[in-house]
Amino acid sequence: MPVRLITLFAALAFTATSGALAQSASGPLLLEGYVFEDNNSGYLNGATVSVLDAETRAVYGEPVTDTDGHFSLEVPRGRKLLLRATKRVFEPAELVVSTDDLAADAERVYAKLPMARAPGYTLEVTLAEMRDRVRADDEYQEVDAVQRSRIEVYNNTADSAVLVLPDHPSPYFSVRLEQGNHYTLLIRSPGYFTKRIESFVNIEGCILCMDGVAEIGPGVSDNLAHGHDVGTLV
Repeated sequence: MPVRLITLFAALAFTATSGALAQSASGPLLLEGYVFEDNNSGYLNGATVSVLDAETRAVYGEPVTDTDGHFSLEVPRGRKLLLRATKRVFEPAELVVSTDDLAADAERVYAKLPMARAPGYTLEVTLAEMRDRVRADDEYQEVDAVQRSRIEVYNNTADSAVLVLPDHPSPYFSVRLEQGNHYTLLIRSPGYFTKRIESFVNIEGCILCMDGVAEIGPGVSDNLAHGHDVGTLV
């Protein structure tokens, strides 16, 4: 009798262990991944990653990347997943990830989604007093920064406000100018005349035209790429 009891307990223990393994193998996986700008230009935070079933298009979740471009979500095993990453000023990116060919003891599946920057320009602006024209030959002449300005940027093509800073404490700001749009920039500072700039981005053959900028010269630099359809204007 003692021998039979020991054999019975051993059989029960084996059955319980096998059941736990089967449950683990059929349980959910942790999908982890990163979203980054193509050409390894850096990780992207604030990108929304929609995770869908590739066949039924059922949505499993829509995690948002953190400051390191990382996202995670529990997903079912044995399915093909369609990942769609979206972020403003970037082209949408898609990736198919399969979970039906993983090892039974696998707990994670990884994905990397590169995103290409959409055509357009980042305008980076520094507000300062005009240089003394008598000393214009002195390229190192110091000028006072202008702070506490009201900054407004309107997209006239879309008839919408893009940026409104009622009392901006810094002399620096930046705004994204997307192709096919006409923008108006208004800068108001106490004690100064209002500054108005009209920007035309890829309209009627104008790749990037800025009306209201006194001089396109040493005070303006550009960093354009991809056939001059993406870049930064300072």
